Amino acid sequence: MVWITIDPMSPLDIARRVVLGTELEHLEHAPGRIWEGFAMSEYCNNCFCCGCYLVPRYKRLVNNVFPANPQHGLDKNNLERLRFYAVLKPEKLDKSFRYMSEKVARYLRHRNKPYVILGIKAMNDTMKSCYQQLNTFVDHYLDALRLVLEEKNDLELTEHAVSSFESFCEIREEAPNYQRNYEFFVDRFTELCHNNSDNNKTKFRCLGLRGHHALIRKTANDELQNDVWKHMDKIVPSIVFNMEVRDQDRQSNPKTSSSQDNIGVTTAPEQIELIERGSTLTNDNPAILAEIVLRDLFCRAHLNNITACVQPILIHLDNHAKWIPVDFPKYIFSEIMNSIKHHNSYLIIELLLGHLEKHFHQEDTANIKTSIMNVIQDCMVFAAANTGAGSTMFTGISRLLKFLRKSFQIECSSTGNLLTHNQDEHEFQTAVINGIGDFAEKLPDFQMMEIMQFIITSLPTLNQGYEETTNDSKFAILNFFYYLKN
Repeated sequence: MVWITIDPMSPLDIARRVVLGTELEHLEHAPGRIWEGFAMSEYCNNCFCCGCYLVPRYKRLVNNVFPANPQHGLDKNNLERLRFYAVLKPEKLDKSFRYMSEKVARYLRHRNKPYVILGIKAMNDTMKSCYQQLNTFVDHYLDALRLVLEEKNDLELTEHAVSSFESFCEIREEAPNYQRNYEFFVDRFTELCHNNSDNNKTKFRCLGLRGHHALIRKTANDELQNDVWKHMDKIVPSIVFNMEVRDQDRQSNPKTSSSQDNIGVTTAPEQIELIERGSTLTNDNPAILAEIVLRDLFCRAHLNNITACVQPILIHLDNHAKWIPVDFPKYIFSEIMNSIKHHNSYLIIELLLGHLEKHFHQEDTANIKTSIMNVIQDCMVFAAANTGAGSTMFTGISRLLKFLRKSFQIECSSTGNLLTHNQDEHEFQTAVINGIGDFAEKLPDFQMMEIMQFIITSLPTLNQGYEETTNDSKFAILNFFYYLKN
């Protein structure tokens, strides 16, 4: 390379003539010096005239991608050159994406939305070409998406950012970066799921659900990535919130297929992805998309992660008083039981039983306890048909019998409006007995005999307060005895 040192006080035109060799006779008088053994060329002329070649090559390639008129779109030829350069020089990817991120940030400050969209597309295309070196530039890429997603009221920018994030999440990394943090994206997608704008509420909610779904598919399959499971308290309530509209549509149109009618028919994650890509309703109907995301989440959930997914649902139903009517909780847990792995279904029942016990300690109304018991009944029927009666199910039945006994005691010690209170307790007792009966009915004969034997050994504890119970409760217990005999 040519190295020239000239007095900074000399005019630029004199320096240019010296480099071109037009006034070499003045070199001996010049205060600077020029190295010998170099060849003058037009390249040197351009350096001093316009400074074009002083810009690094990766910056020139990035600049050439953006056209003078943004309506013309990305320059495909220059974009192909940028891809080729990125593949040829992977060590330059970090600088290239940092520069593109800076350009996107500058366009955002200047409110130049067309060029922001072009910048997102350029980063997205380059990322797809160099996915093997993703960890070298992903931080700059995610920083650019964060800046775009902070434009909260711009639907077009949000849509392009979410689409690019989906493309990023489809890349399967051989060595994931466990220090990567998705907390901002979880918060932003959750905010989109609860959007209440007048004009674009549906579209914003769909974008939020798509972002959550992409993040689940990105991290849920890797057992070593626990980042997404830490945020289930934000992701799952957003999904359930958007499923409420779906449940209202199902109630208004009984002819639509119900998940409870298809109980026992499971869906694989690959099938769920096909449903999402092939459906034309998911982009305009957040309720359908929320159902798909919930099913995919529980398809991918492992035994250690199920509790983190179910507890936010129970808390959401409590905080928003959604246990009554029972149709909506039944709808949610029927989707869960149809999606979860069969050998993990008993854990759902354990969590529901634990939640029912909390309501006993809180002395809630019997209506809420009856609704929870109705949900448990459906889950037990599903578990009996697919997993049978294991040791955990015997533990669950033992807990139900304790709840039944406690209900008898509450009924005996109740004061105030006895008629209404006793009627509510009687409904809960009937729900418990029907749940145990429906569960045993789905079992093979030899397991049914084991269940009956287990219940008979527990009957003395139920008979302790039998003489003090009301006639309705006595009738329920007699029906229970009659069922066991038959």
